[in-house]
Amino acid sequence: GLGTCRYMTLDDAGARGAFRRLADCKLSPTRERRVARVLSSLLMPEKEKGWVALDSQNFEFRLDKRLPDLDRARFVQSNEAIYRAVARFCGGEPPRRIRYIVGNSMFKSKICCAEVTDEGLLALVTTQLDCPPGHQMTHAVSLPVLQPRRYVPLFVEGLAVYLDQLEKDHLRAAFAVVQEMELEVSIDDLWQDWHCLPPEVALPVAGAFTDCLVREGGHEKYLELFRDPGRDNAERLYGAERLAGWIREFEGVFPKQ
Repeated sequence: GLGTCRYMTLDDAGARGAFRRLADCKLSPTRERRVARVLSSLLMPEKEKGWVALDSQNFEFRLDKRLPDLDRARFVQSNEAIYRAVARFCGGEPPRRIRYIVGNSMFKSKICCAEVTDEGLLALVTTQLDCPPGHQMTHAVSLPVLQPRRYVPLFVEGLAVYLDQLEKDHLRAAFAVVQEMELEVSIDDLWQDWHCLPPEVALPVAGAFTDCLVREGGHEKYLELFRDPGRDNAERLYGAERLAGWIREFEGVFPKQ
């Protein structure tokens, strides 16, 4: 918690110290990997050569010098526009600029992720140039702004797919991958267990379901559900029968195996 607080209050040195101390503690393998990624993101631009620093109104970009030719001004302008769209949907902005580390897509060791701690999300994004432009940014904006009571991937990942700025038909994309992999879709199962479907199926399905909820139930109620993503809250917001009907209709679009 201390490292996250120090980072969000612009105390980078304090954040690095807190995460270093945490890394020396006995941690679960999952948390150990998470802390290592956060430390890498915090330390990389300061300790390694080969990175270009490029700051803008809402970002601290760190760009791998091995990236292919990149129009930096256009890159910044495009990401600022995406940021404004995501922040407008979420109804707010993170308390500090997003540190956005972009690696060369040739180097597969670069992990595409927004850095999440057990206490919340640091405004850190590590990505590749060819990843969907809005996905990780949505994580970096939505989680600190909306502060969900529980981390439920159906909504956290669903919103990131919905706002990934690829301008695609989410339901059509989900249908295509479900049909190709010959799997059945159950929103109730996915709500409880994100791993009941492989990620290449779960992600487009979650994006399409988010699209359905925003379209049918409205933007504001969806944000309320994102903050408290329990089934009981969903039924309170939408009505149990209406929600069940939307889910049946949504699942009915996909082929039965």
